[in-house]
Amino acid sequence: MKLLIKLASICFAFALVATPVVVNAQNAAPAKTEKKSGKAKGPAKIDINRASAEQLASLPGIDAATANKIIAGRPYNNKTQLKSKNIITNDAYEAIKDRIVAKQEKKGGKASKGDKKNKAN
Repeated sequence: MKLLIKLASICFAFALVATPVVVNAQNAAPAKTEKKSGKAKGPAKIDINRASAEQLASLPGIDAATANKIIAGRPYNNKTQLKSKNIITNDAYEAIKDRIVAKQEKKGGKASKGDKKNKAN
């Protein structure tokens, strides 16, 4: 009888110790499959032709005054026009270039992805 109680106690202790490992392994498994599924999704890109001043000001190196200059300089055919129109400095552009896009207005009123149409984006 004592042997049975000791055996049950050992099994119970093992179950308590092993359970968090199994739960953590199950939680970690989906993260591995997400990496294999393609591009890792980062923050959504901000469309410089449609973004509000608040959205633009959330970009690094862009303050409220610069955000208003970006809005005043619309429309942009591609994001490099922020530099060519002297809206922002090269350093500021380098800091935000991967976080912005210049989508174009289609005739039907819907925006298209400017990065696919304009190689300079």
